[in-house]
Order: sequence, then structure tokens, then C-alpha cells
Amino acid sequence: MNQHDHEIKNIRTKALLLCPDNDAEAHMILLLAEKAGIETIRSSQPHGARLEFEEDVEEKVRATGKNRLWIVEIPGPDTERRLKDHGIQITIIDHHTYGSLDRLSDPISGKKKPSSLEQFLEVAHIEDREMKEWGFDPYLVRGIGIMDARFIEGLREEGYTRDEIKHTLRFSEKLIQEVNPLWKHTMARAEEEWGRRTREGSYLVIRSQYGGEIRGALSYCAAADNQDTVPTIISVDNGEGISVQNISFSIVERLKRAFPEASYTFGSGRCWGVSNRNREVKVTINDILCALL
Repeated sequence: MNQHDHEIKNIRTKALLLCPDNDAEAHMILLLAEKAGIETIRSSQPHGARLEFEEDVEEKVRATGKNRLWIVEIPGPDTERRLKDHGIQITIIDHHTYGSLDRLSDPISGKKKPSSLEQFLEVAHIEDREMKEWGFDPYLVRGIGIMDARFIEGLREEGYTRDEIKHTLRFSEKLIQEVNPLWKHTMARAEEEWGRRTREGSYLVIRSQYGGEIRGALSYCAAADNQDTVPTIISVDNGEGISVQNISFSIVERLKRAFPEASYTFGSGRCWGVSNRNREVKVTINDILCALL
């Protein structure tokens, strides 16, 4: 083993990865971490995971004896501070905002960060050569990250051809089915909901009674119908979660100002969402349309 390989192995050996397993990108990160020999705490939390809701996380981290913790998309500043007080070095791998907590912008340059998967590849020093040895196509792997941050338009912007986009979509669905065996059933429901979409001004509007992965499945429906760049409002679980997708940064900022308490951003800052769970006064689609139109 040369000096370079020894240094990389040392980085991975000393690290502990805390990562959810709730979508294609997170699942891909976990698969790569396993191949790289990185010790992992696999979170069972769904989207919207918070560090304070991770059961016994401080005890679990300290029990590993590791002092370098890489946290993927599980924010929790108070718990992070307590871990740091115990001598844990924390690396945040994220590309979202959560209310006033900005984990999309680089704190030094101010530029928008790439996807969590792309950040993980850099932090873990995973090279294309290794991914090929492990049986993965590096182009498809990176495509999963690009899709998570910028969906199909991101792949187009990065020069993926139509066939490469199709292959990436198929690979993404394969990963999702490994996370969620009911994905095909979810897609069937999403196709029905997509067929019932309406239009309000320049926005497509979908009102779904279903929760789970239906929002993501609806995005796949939009892509299949060449509507993946059209501004879209999606309400899931009878209004418990609402997202506004494919919008400009200025519109995202308008929505953040209008509904600051429970809002978050995704899609590299071009998608906005609100969670109505545990809220006494819920934000409705009509409220959002009033702020938009």
C-alpha cells in the first residue's frame, strides 16, 4: 500500500458515518460506505430526520470510540454542540435549509453546495477507480447525487444525454426499491394522482391523500411527461406536507418570509416545503397560492 492509499484508509478508519436510509441518495452513500470500510450508524428516520430524535445517538457515537463523525442530512445544532463538547469532530454533509438553519450555502464562499452524495465522495476520498472495482458505474453514482440536488434538469446541465438520463432514472428507482419495497405500488398511486393534477396560474397543483414517498414518485411522473421543470405545488398526506418545486430563488425567499416557522428548502434551493405535522395552525395550499399569485 502506497502512502496515498494509507492516508485514505486512515481517514476512513477513524470516521463514523451517521446516515439515514430513506431515499436513493442516502442508500447510495451507505452502499459506498460499506465498500469503503467506513463504520456506520444507519438511521431509520424518514425524511425530516432530526438529530434530537435519533435514539441514544450520543451514547452510540461515544461507544464506537471514534472521534470523527460525518452526519448526513440529520440536523441538530444542540446535539452537535454536546458531541463536540465530548471531543467529537463533526463534519456536516448536507445541502438543505431548515428554517433559519442554512446547510445549503458554503459558510466560507457562500456558494451553494453540491449534493450530499457528491460531498461524501470528496470527504471519503472515493475515486472512480474504486467505484468500478466495487461494481458501480461512477457516472450513474454521481447522477444519483445530481438528481437529488437538481433532479433531471441538473443531469441535463451536467451534459447527461437522454439515454444516460434514462439509465440514471432506472438506477435511482432500483435504489429506491431497495429502501422501499412498495415503490411500484407508490408509483401506481402517483400516476393516478398525476392524472388528476390541476393548474392554478402558472403552477401545476397535485392534492394527494397519500404520504410516504408519493412526492418523490410524482416527480418521476412529471419527468416521464416532460413536465419536470414546470413550477409545481404538491400536497401529500392530506396537507400534512406541501412542497413548491421548480421555482426561482426569489420565490423561495418570498415563501420563506411568508411561512418561516416550519419551512425548509431542497433541490439546491429551488424547491421549498412546509411540514404541518404538530402545527396548531396549518399552512394550506390556498395560503401558499395567495403568497405566490
